[in-house]
Amino acid sequence: MMKFAVIALIQLTTPTGHSYDLNAAEISSLRDPIDLAGHWAPNTHCILVMTNGRANGVKEDCAEIRAKLKQDPRYGQTPCVLVCGGER
Repeated sequence: MMKFAVIALIQLTTPTGHSYDLNAAEISSLRDPIDLAGHWAPNTHCILVMTNGRANGVKEDCAEIRAKLKQDPRYGQTPCVLVCGGER
């Protein structure tokens, strides 16, 4: 019997305009960027905190990313409790 791992990727954009695909299951939370002394690049509209503790700034706003995550067929089964707004 063969087993397959399914990875759902969402396409996002860096603040500098480059597209990349991100594993949706690795997102632990989203937050609005609070720019302290220029920490985030211009055009950063949402911060994705990953399950490994790293943070990624993206050009899309958090509401747009939440909508993309809700389109994921595994929505509600990923570790994104804060991203999903507590809805399971």
